[in-house]
Amino acid sequence: MRFIHKIGFNSFPEFKAYLKNDTLQHKPKNTKFTYINESNFPKDIETRLMIVANTVFQSDNITTVGMGDSAFLAEYAARRIASLGFNTTAVTDPFYPLHAKLENTTNNIIFCFSVSGETTELIELINEFVNDEDVKIVCITSNENSSIAKMSRYVLNYYEKTRRLNNYYDMSSQVPVMYIIEGLDRILENMIKK
Repeated sequence: MRFIHKIGFNSFPEFKAYLKNDTLQHKPKNTKFTYINESNFPKDIETRLMIVANTVFQSDNITTVGMGDSAFLAEYAARRIASLGFNTTAVTDPFYPLHAKLENTTNNIIFCFSVSGETTELIELINEFVNDEDVKIVCITSNENSSIAKMSRYVLNYYEKTRRLNNYYDMSSQVPVMYIIEGLDRILENMIKK
């Protein structure tokens, strides 16, 4: 009891109540990151990923395209897919002569990364391939009704609130896109192992 009095409390129950209250106030907050969950994707995202993975597996040439933040994701996707042994190229310059590069080739797939799906330069770039039977276009976007999505054979969409800083800088989370890339990689890796 002397200890309780020495530290400034009149009784043990007072000390106990203080500890309990202090513990509740200083309880660590739930720091679990919740950037992504099932609500970020359509219910059939895994089926869509399987279909796209089968298409990639049968393709001879894979090209990933994107601008801005999407360019980094296009490069990342190209690197991951190339690491699995697929012939993959990333194009981050929308004025690159992609049509000339793919001109005498068959069985091509183009992944177009665009948050809005309305990037004019990307629309112009992939427009040349819309009716090309040798090229399949896959759009990865947060806007499944966008121009690029409508031009694509396959759409891997996600739901993420668009955040802009000063009207120009896209601060939207790219975590759902990373999930799609990683999910596609895992499926392809399992296909290779079989």
